[in-house]
Amino acid sequence: MIEPKTELPGDEQYSVARVLASMVLGAAQNAPPQPGIERDTFLMQFAMSEPMLAGAIYAMVTQMATARFRLVGSEEDVAIAEQILGQSALGAGFASFISTVMFSALATDTGGWFEIVRPAIVRKSGKKAIRNSDGWADESGEAVDPESVEVIYPSLPITLIPLDPRRCIPTGDPGAPLRYLARDGREVILQWHQCGRIVDLPLPGSVYGWCAVSRVLAAVQLMSGILTWHNDRISGNMARMLVISSASPKAIEKALNDAAKSAVSSGNRLYVPPVFVHPMDPSATPAAEVIMLADLPPGFNFTDFWTIYITILAAGFGMDYGTLAPLPGSRLGTATEMEVQARLAQSKGPGYFLRQIAHIMNTRGILPKGVRFEFIATNWTEEEQIAKARLLRAQERAVRIKSGEIDERTARQIAADVGDLEPMYLTLYGERDLTPKKNESEEQSRTDIH
Repeated sequence: MIEPKTELPGDEQYSVARVLASMVLGAAQNAPPQPGIERDTFLMQFAMSEPMLAGAIYAMVTQMATARFRLVGSEEDVAIAEQILGQSALGAGFASFISTVMFSALATDTGGWFEIVRPAIVRKSGKKAIRNSDGWADESGEAVDPESVEVIYPSLPITLIPLDPRRCIPTGDPGAPLRYLARDGREVILQWHQCGRIVDLPLPGSVYGWCAVSRVLAAVQLMSGILTWHNDRISGNMARMLVISSASPKAIEKALNDAAKSAVSSGNRLYVPPVFVHPMDPSATPAAEVIMLADLPPGFNFTDFWTIYITILAAGFGMDYGTLAPLPGSRLGTATEMEVQARLAQSKGPGYFLRQIAHIMNTRGILPKGVRFEFIATNWTEEEQIAKARLLRAQERAVRIKSGEIDERTARQIAADVGDLEPMYLTLYGERDLTPKKNESEEQSRTDIH
């Protein structure tokens, strides 16, 4: 029986040294070291080229875009706020707006910039200026020079538009924090009330951050290099096995080339049959060796490889491992894993970004002054405690009804007073809320967005 060997012709071994060499080659395409447009362009392109990294970005972006929030304020102000958020991203909606801004925040060091478009007029004509995807236009639709547009502030915005981070240059000036490179090549200075930014891990002494893709870049490049090396070794129109019988180097090279050409002409894209090379000298002593040309190194474990890779991505994005892949060896079950991840998210990457977004919404004059923007935390422990407390109070009221201390109508009023029953449900029984409000004019409307 002929035993296969892992040596390559010329003693080129598929060893740790070769793997490390491939890792260096994979990481050779380094990003520009200085933060700026060139580096951000590189980071965005790289983020979209590596599948596992793109998957991690998608997981974070969708988690942010689907986060529940509420608007707290008077009914009139809440309606205005809903309209503003609904018109985000030129009418695409708030979820689309958050998705775009978050992608920029995760994939570029400059962060996710967006324009706060407020009502404006054309200085010379006094006509109303209208913002569109190409710039500014007057009421008749004719394009106008942005320099001639005067933004009215204070005023509530018309929409929020995500900006291309590759055209954004942070200035470090709190009054005018952004220089934006317009499509026609001009630079537009945006004042603090005209723009906002979500930035991942701001760096001290710098106007730039250190985004998630930057944090995992070196590791992902190394991992990508390993995958590329393996892919090159086990795919393509090359022979997988070489059987040599005392043949010369030229005979081996000719046999490999002929086999590749034969595979192509036969329509084979990946598989090439074993190549047999026979001695040219009939008097040569027969001696056969099998060399595997396309194989993984002995002991290589893809499970361990992926576990390390996903762990690096999870750490870099401030996410739990289970958000990107099932927990290895977990016996918790799907529901319990989701609960654990929801708890951990509040103090990791998602919670960090949620606080940034809420702060901007409440301090940049985006919403009416009487409206407060709040994210609704998914706290399973707290919800469980609330449910248990409501159950105990319901049991206590049942005992009091049974003893004759109170009747059912009084019990419903008590339930409404402590928040266990919405007052509007009292009307179903022909009753009304008898507990007086402290100040009817201060009653607020809460709109939960799911």
